[in-house]
Amino acid sequence: MEKWSFNNLQIKAYNIFQEGDLLELYNQYINQRPNFSMDSQYVVVPRYFVRLIGLPTEDEDVYYNHIYEIDKGLQKNGDLYLPLKNGFSEKIEENLLFKLDFIWSKLSAFSNLTSDDVVKMLDGAKVLLDYPIESVSKQIRKNLRFIIEHYFEMNENNINPNDFRQFLFYQVYWINLYFEPLFSKFEYTSVNPKVMYYGEISKEEIYFLLFLSTMGSDILYINPLRNGDFDQIDSFKRYTTKQEYPLKKTIQPFPKERRATRVQTLTKSASQQVEKVLGETNTFFKPWQLTEHKPMSVTLKTTYDEVYILGETEALYRPEWKVEGSNVYIPNIFAKINGVHKNKSQYWKEIWRLTEKDSVCFYKKLPLSENKNYERDYVTYWGSLDHNKKIDPEKLLRSDLWVYKHLPQYMQKNIAYAISELCLRPRWKSPFQKEEDLQVEIFSRLMSIEKKYIQLLQKYDYPKQVPKIVVYNN
Repeated sequence: MEKWSFNNLQIKAYNIFQEGDLLELYNQYINQRPNFSMDSQYVVVPRYFVRLIGLPTEDEDVYYNHIYEIDKGLQKNGDLYLPLKNGFSEKIEENLLFKLDFIWSKLSAFSNLTSDDVVKMLDGAKVLLDYPIESVSKQIRKNLRFIIEHYFEMNENNINPNDFRQFLFYQVYWINLYFEPLFSKFEYTSVNPKVMYYGEISKEEIYFLLFLSTMGSDILYINPLRNGDFDQIDSFKRYTTKQEYPLKKTIQPFPKERRATRVQTLTKSASQQVEKVLGETNTFFKPWQLTEHKPMSVTLKTTYDEVYILGETEALYRPEWKVEGSNVYIPNIFAKINGVHKNKSQYWKEIWRLTEKDSVCFYKKLPLSENKNYERDYVTYWGSLDHNKKIDPEKLLRSDLWVYKHLPQYMQKNIAYAISELCLRPRWKSPFQKEEDLQVEIFSRLMSIEKKYIQLLQKYDYPKQVPKIVVYNN
C-alpha cells in the first residue's frame, strides 16, 4: 500500500488513557498504541483527549515549566501540532459570514431541523471545506453531523437559536481555517495531529475540539483554574479524560520560556547548589539516627549531566533534602537515557561511574525478574484489606504470612506502608488488566522482594548514599 493511500480509509477514533508521562504518550506513534488496527475500509485510531485541571504542586514555577516542556516537546511534530494559547480565531471573514447568514435564514424556516438538513444546506451553498481527498471530505461531513447531533442531545428542549447559530458558524469557520493545515500530513499509522489548548474555553470551542478528536487528533486541554463546560458537554466522560487536582490558581499567560525554580535544572546550577550545601550545612546526623522517620521520596527532574552529578551525591546534600516532623524527604532520581554519546568511551565511563558503587544493583537487560504466578496470592491480599478495601499495614505486619519479620522493626513498617500505598494508587494501569488484578500483582511482587534489594535497603542510612538500580537495556 502506498504511503498516502491510507487516506482512503475511514477513521474510527476512540479515547484512550494510560498512566505515564503525557509527552511520551502523546508523541507515541498511533500504530504502537493499544488496540490500533486497520483493514481495507477502516483505520482504528486510539487517541488521547486529556483535560488537566488545577495544579499538582503548590510551586507554580514547576507547573508552568512542565506545561512549557510539553508544548516544546509537541512542537517537534511540526505542522501536525496546533498550540492554542489564546483560543481559536473569532474573526469570521465577511464573505463567509454573508453566506452563513443566508443559510441561517433558510434553516430558520425548518420546524424540525436535523443534522442532515444542516450539512446538506452547507454543502449546497459550498461553504464547507472541500478537502482534496474525497473519503476525508465525506468524513468531515459525517463527523460534523455527529457533533451537531451531540449539540442537539445536550441542549434537548432548550435550544437557543442565537446560541445554535453561533455554534454552527464557528464550526464551519474553524473547519475551513484549521483542518487542512493540521491534517494534510496525517498518514494514519505514525504521527497523528495534536492540539494543545490552554486557558478559558467557550462551548463552541469545546465542540470543535471534540470534532477534531473524532478525526483522530490528540487533544490536551490545560486550565489551572477551572474545568469550564466540559462536564456538561461530556457528562459521561465518553470522549475525554479528566485529571483534576484540588489546588486551583489564577490563569497566567502561557510561558514563553522556562522559569527559574528552586530545583535548578542546569548542570552548572546543580554543581553550584551541591557545593553551596556542602559549604554551608553544619547539620550532623549520627549513624542511623533517622531510622524511626518515615522516608518520603522527592523525585528530581534532571538533565543528562545532573544524573551523574547528583547520582554521586549523598542524599543530605541533594536539593530538596529535609527532615520535617516524623518524615525525612529523600531526593531521588528516576531517569531514562536514550542514545549514546558521540564519544562512546566517555559514555561508558559515565555508566561505570554510577555502577561501581557498593549501593548499586546493575542489570544488563530487561526484565529485572522472572514472571511470577500471583494467583495464589489473592487470598493473602484479601485477608490484608480493611473495611474500606485498603491494605491495613498494621494488619499486614501481624499476619502469619508476613515474610519480613527478620528485618528491623522500622524497615518492616516502611515496607508495609509502601505496599499499602502502591496497591491503593498504582502508578501504572493497563487497559487490558482489571485494577484488582494489578493490585494483587503489585502486592505479590512486594511480598517477595529479592534478597539483593533487601540488602540494599538494610545498608541504607537515609542521609548517606542513596541505593541505585541501573538498567542497561540494549
